[in-house]
Amino acid sequence: MKPDKHIIILLYWSLKDPLCEGLMLDYLKRMKLSGFTYHLITFEQDKYKLDAAETISTSDILRSEGIVWHPLKYRSGRFFVIKKLFSMLQTIWLIRRIKRRNNVRLLAAMASIAGAFGFFASRILNIRYCQLTFEPHAEIVMGSGGLSPDSLKYKISHRLEMHVGLNSEIVVCTSRHMVERLKKSGARGKIIRLPTCVNESRCTFDVSARNAIRTELGIQNKRVLIYPGKFGGMYGKENTIAFIAAFLADNSLNHALIITDFNRDILMGWIRKFGIDESQVTLLGPVDLEAIPRYISAADVGLIAYANFEARRYCSPVKTAEYLLCGLPYIVQQGTSEDDEYAINYKVGVVADSIDASGYRAIKNSLDELLSGDVISLRNRCRETGLIYRSSSIAIDSLRKIFTDEPNERSVSNN
Repeated sequence: MKPDKHIIILLYWSLKDPLCEGLMLDYLKRMKLSGFTYHLITFEQDKYKLDAAETISTSDILRSEGIVWHPLKYRSGRFFVIKKLFSMLQTIWLIRRIKRRNNVRLLAAMASIAGAFGFFASRILNIRYCQLTFEPHAEIVMGSGGLSPDSLKYKISHRLEMHVGLNSEIVVCTSRHMVERLKKSGARGKIIRLPTCVNESRCTFDVSARNAIRTELGIQNKRVLIYPGKFGGMYGKENTIAFIAAFLADNSLNHALIITDFNRDILMGWIRKFGIDESQVTLLGPVDLEAIPRYISAADVGLIAYANFEARRYCSPVKTAEYLLCGLPYIVQQGTSEDDEYAINYKVGVVADSIDASGYRAIKNSLDELLSGDVISLRNRCRETGLIYRSSSIAIDSLRKIFTDEPNERSVSNN
């Protein structure tokens, strides 16, 4: 007998993108709901593209797990607005087709572009709508220098995002700061706080990996700072390298491990600019999602390096979850999500005023104190904090309630 309840999940990412594979897809695979089918709509980029055989095989595997995959082509480049409009119309048409064939009880979209597509589709097709991971993306881009506050693109994007946040039936925010803002602004729907969460079984401390990687890289006796992240956009650029340079200059036994897809030549230019001894830094290209916990296990402290924009309080870095669940303390700038508060209140990190050379010098003593204590106790404390703050079990419990709750009066919740 066919399941009689269907949920549509819309993502503007590829299936193999870590933001899909490591988050939403992982949640759906682990969230067993009897009588439910999930329809997962993704936009497939060339860099994550599967061939025809892999697409069929993947679709069959997902279907066996109660997930019907609907891959669409990702369009970008010239005529950006026209291509996005075409993608939105294509999405609405697909959702209409799914709805005509099934009892769709909820449409949920993740992040801003998918959110705009999903919100319009929900209104046109009369489907209850949930906006997942709501953050003011236009403010984030503007604050990090990507948009002018006076530009038409910013004004339209910002107005649209806030309209979605204030008028959706359900809005899932990644920090309490966004929950409080929407409530003060008169949001009409149910508001839920849910930080970005990762799989606690995948992200765990691996002593064998720690020993193997540190031996391979020749850093057995080093104090290692890891930064598996991006540069530019909403993330820091030269200032991040300046912070790392100050950390490395502080002690000859300090070492930095940087994992990124950013241009290596530009990075090496910054490394030389700040006088970093190249023997103290290891640069690696992107690694598989499954390998990230192994490298985190090899480190002694993790770095979170957003650019210096005010709206970062509304974000929720994935890396914080991965660090904590792998038992790793972290360094974060004040005003980043709720990560700064957890760092202090649970003694699992150090909070800097800025991610640059002066920011490091100001926290040097606090960092030394944190890392000079009992390593096992610190590792356990980080893991325990991760389980109550950023574990995917929390996300799955929240999504299960969202997906199974019957529609009722619009209300506000601060879970």
